[in-house]
Amino acid sequence: MISNQSLVVVLVFRNMDIFAGQMRLKGVNNILDNLRLSYGMHFVYRDTIGQDTGLNDGNNGLYIEGDYNIIKNSEINFSAGNGMSIVGDGNEVNNCLIHSFGYMGTYTSGVYFAGSGSKLKHSTVFNSGRDILHLGGCSACEITHNLLHDSTLLTDDSGIIYSFGHNLEGTEIAYNWLQGITNPARHPSGILLGIYLDNGSRNALVHHNLISGLANKPGVGPNTPHE
Repeated sequence: MISNQSLVVVLVFRNMDIFAGQMRLKGVNNILDNLRLSYGMHFVYRDTIGQDTGLNDGNNGLYIEGDYNIIKNSEINFSAGNGMSIVGDGNEVNNCLIHSFGYMGTYTSGVYFAGSGSKLKHSTVFNSGRDILHLGGCSACEITHNLLHDSTLLTDDSGIIYSFGHNLEGTEIAYNWLQGITNPARHPSGILLGIYLDNGSRNALVHHNLISGLANKPGVGPNTPHE
């Protein structure tokens, strides 16, 4: 684990290639540029699969904790849990390729945000056992200009973008292309949506998204209760 929490420094990591190892970064104002992280987390058993396990720093290929960190121009792939979890305020994921994660089918996603004011921009995220992007802990975030596709390959009752019981406090979801959720014949009665604002999720600004390939399922689906 790398940390600068007690130092007034900025760490910049460029051109790193990590195979079969997790990366954890704790601190503020750090930059990851041109990182390639493959097979960051593998496990075959979890005694719980609920929502609160998704942010555990042992379940992620990449775990970032702190404020105003940036990861850009990077590829994160193949994780049994989350592709990456980002905890803190004002963090940014920009121009990244994130794929093939959540292959244990637990409550994990490609990008799992917890904090305020974080951004996912100009990135491609695909091939998820459950959701592509989890906003369960996200407030006033910005999700814009991304290509997100092929989620919920192993599970049900989810969406490409998913939030559960959370006040999103003006989180903006805009100008994204959301495409397809696995083979609809596998889940003829399943709840498989593009943007799924589940029980109690509220105060999201959703506009100008292209959502296709859902086999007549709703593109945007709030679940009761909602605001």
